[in-house]
Amino acid sequence: MSDCPLLITFASWEQRFLDGFKRDIDEWHPAKVIMYHLDEFAEMSAPNRAEVVAECKAQGVVLINALLRVHDPAGNWKKLRDDMTAEACTGRNAVVDFSTMPRETIWTLFWLLDMLKAKTNYVYHRAIGYGEWLSRDPQRPRLVYKLSGLTKLSARTVLVIIAGYDVDRIQQLVRFYDPEITIIAQQEGSASQRLKKLTDEFVGNSTIQWLKMDAFSPDHGEAVLLKQVKPYLDSHNIIMSSLGPKVSAVALYRIQREHREVGLAYAPSRDFNKDYSSGIGEAITGVL
Repeated sequence: MSDCPLLITFASWEQRFLDGFKRDIDEWHPAKVIMYHLDEFAEMSAPNRAEVVAECKAQGVVLINALLRVHDPAGNWKKLRDDMTAEACTGRNAVVDFSTMPRETIWTLFWLLDMLKAKTNYVYHRAIGYGEWLSRDPQRPRLVYKLSGLTKLSARTVLVIIAGYDVDRIQQLVRFYDPEITIIAQQEGSASQRLKKLTDEFVGNSTIQWLKMDAFSPDHGEAVLLKQVKPYLDSHNIIMSSLGPKVSAVALYRIQREHREVGLAYAPSRDFNKDYSSGIGEAITGVL
């Protein structure tokens, strides 16, 4: 088996995706790349995907260009499972660049690589700036297959949301799961004007607990979140979702693996801003 890792990435129209991919090639020297993309956004990501094809050819890297479908989460799970199995990931070095990857895909890949006992690193390339809006038209939330937790009959729900700036998606989660308690975790140092919109939405709501966390700390906020959640582990059904900094998905995954009764929920959106991000900043890396 080659020491050169398998790089798994997810194509986007963002310049950050392409710049991050080139950085990955230089940093990790993969023997093979699996690049996923979504059918509904294929036209938007096509120019960047073409650049990846050219880059892999120039570097002599084997590339698998793989399609996932927005409206087929079950089929996507099977596709990811089959791909990881076919790549003989057992014991293999793998790198997951989830900079522009949907959280459901992140968690599924993490779970599959864990089950295959792969040696998994992750990388997230931060953007320098973000647009006025990130996503719109939130869709029906869903629990993530194999990471949906264990339901306690007749118990009420505690919903944990790592908040971003998309208030509509937070509202959608709260309406859908109708929790007894909602814990909204906000990133330390977030833009005050955008946070005001969020806090104004839930002002006076006694079922809301507010929490500050740092998703960019070494544990991505895991310890802070777990301390807040632990009092409810025996008495409530706990559902967690990440809408804020994407690296918080690592913390939620680790908590779920430690406490299998906790469920992870994915909150999809139909519409994304083409000017979602600008520039590329530091690369955050870690070992799963």
